[in-house]
Amino acid sequence: MPNGCHEVYELNSNGEVLYNIVAKGNLSSSKAKELIQAAFNLYKNNTCTRFDATDVFENYELNIDGKVYEFGKNQGGCKEMQNIVSFIKKSI
Repeated sequence: MPNGCHEVYELNSNGEVLYNIVAKGNLSSSKAKELIQAAFNLYKNNTCTRFDATDVFENYELNIDGKVYEFGKNQGGCKEMQNIVSFIKKSI
């Protein structure tokens, strides 16, 4: 059974980035909207390329205007979402 870890990244349409409720920085509003749309497209298209590691499971929730979209359950980590998270980390 894999160990659990819970991380929350919040990206508002105004560009504010929070990590586990702590403000970490800002992206431009246009870049924030682009990343939010990219994440939603991954959800909508059910795109989730699994990592090779079998002990990694990552679930994703997108909360857009109060509506929660869940995906990635039991598929392992999604490379595409990790690319988005990595971009956010590098940009703040």
